[in-house]
Amino acid sequence: MDGVLLDPFFKTHPGIDDILGAACRTRIQMAVVSSNHPPADMRRILKEAGVDPYFHVVVGGDPEDLMKKPAPDIYRHAADRLGIAPENCVVVEGSVPGAEAGKKAGCFTIGVATGGTDQKTLKNSQWTDRVYTSFDIRKLDLAFGDVRAKRIKTPNDFVSHMVEHIAWRLGCSIDLCWQNDDWAFLGRTLGAHIRSFTPVTQSVAALGMMDDGSAETRIELGETHGLEISTGANIDMAWFLSLRCEQLSSGRDLVDLLTGLAGGISAKISLTVCNLEDPHHTWEGVFRAVGVALNKLFAPPVQPGAFSSPIERDIHCGDITIAARSGYLAEVKRHTAESGLSVIVDFEKQRPVVFQYEGAPIDHYRETNALEGFRELLKLVADSAGFSLQAVFRSKVLSSSHVLLEDTGMVIGKALREILVKRMMDLGINGAGSSLQRPADFNEQKINVGVSVEGRKFWRFVPLHTTYEDIKRRLIIGQTVMNGLFSEDLDDFLDGLSWGLGCSIVVHIKDLPPAEEAWRMIFENLGKALSEVFEINPYRKGVPPGVKANLS
Repeated sequence: MDGVLLDPFFKTHPGIDDILGAACRTRIQMAVVSSNHPPADMRRILKEAGVDPYFHVVVGGDPEDLMKKPAPDIYRHAADRLGIAPENCVVVEGSVPGAEAGKKAGCFTIGVATGGTDQKTLKNSQWTDRVYTSFDIRKLDLAFGDVRAKRIKTPNDFVSHMVEHIAWRLGCSIDLCWQNDDWAFLGRTLGAHIRSFTPVTQSVAALGMMDDGSAETRIELGETHGLEISTGANIDMAWFLSLRCEQLSSGRDLVDLLTGLAGGISAKISLTVCNLEDPHHTWEGVFRAVGVALNKLFAPPVQPGAFSSPIERDIHCGDITIAARSGYLAEVKRHTAESGLSVIVDFEKQRPVVFQYEGAPIDHYRETNALEGFRELLKLVADSAGFSLQAVFRSKVLSSSHVLLEDTGMVIGKALREILVKRMMDLGINGAGSSLQRPADFNEQKINVGVSVEGRKFWRFVPLHTTYEDIKRRLIIGQTVMNGLFSEDLDDFLDGLSWGLGCSIVVHIKDLPPAEEAWRMIFENLGKALSEVFEINPYRKGVPPGVKANLS
């Protein structure tokens, strides 16, 4: 009450009437305490505000033997008049001196940032046990539906963003109003809402990524619940958790949120933080992984139905011509002064997988069976992803094998993008996927591949139990595989594919086998990731894959 003007039109903050009414119905005794105003003035203010009947005791600033706040005297006096021990009382304050008085009196002290003191100042003081931003009634509505229907309000914007990632990937609309900084409680509340959905399985694994941040998770429903976090060999756990992240001074609040979530859904959540260059992106990767896993656990199965996707033809875009495109098929042609490349991707699988090269010979590759090896790798991708693929490369002048593979990757990516955008608009798609298909993959899969299609074009090898230098020497540079393919050229294929599809690709390497075996794993698991990317997701109809994606 300190500092309140004696205004006859004094109003309460939104939510006050609901809180006081609920407290009264549960027979909680309440007092109003002020160091500055006599009881008569305080009673008049309370009466004009319409809340006078709720308070059993009013303590003003007139007793000569009571020191003013931040001394604890006035709160101890109020507790004594209520007949309640201070340790069984809760003090609600809007200033640091008031909070100090309540805490020193031995009360549980709540700060509310509705006056002249902001939430951060109250939180950072040593006198508050909990801090709220308002008296609004807490609200959480979560339902499978259009993920664009979202309203999220918490005291911290980055926490709000992490909750957004969970709802977005889970496939839910969300309306959240949360006023306090008890992130574990928020996690438990969110988890309890999610657990009210009927699970379709008991354990899942998933990969989440955002630019240079990525993580893997396994979630197992059961009586045992909790959070386990591990990191790749090149990430120090304590350092990672200590790093500031946007509006958070460290990652500890996010750990509390995830721990609460695990308790709310009655599950064990195992997390591996795989890549760290920007804590912001890494935490986004973590929460995306959790959201994808929760979608696998709780999202109602999509009922297949008839879908007609008319074929559009002959769309010209500079040196690229889209000869045909639909939600299932794309034919893309690219012509330059040196070469021409035609690619057909067909999810109805009406054609065999073909890679054909015609024209000028390519140095080393003309002396080996490397192009047949490349066709084998393309077939691994196509078979795992669930489409047939035909690529015909006609060269007038070409002396570099890396151009051949990079251009092929780029045009395949462009064809996939045309299908993806049509399917996204007509049906909705996941837009992100990985080769983590079974819970056992979390520990057993030597190489995991993740793909996220949202307009960010890059790819990355991520060492988990080795070093990037070892990966370069044993996998990326100087290796010859598949009857003559250069490892550097396969690296360029991934570069071209990420550019053409407009996607991010991460390759998590836990155990590095010999180069040819590793590249086969990478291409096969790339296909598995693409398969999940293109899966129908009706909650995302017309929605680009990222929370703030720029895919068009």
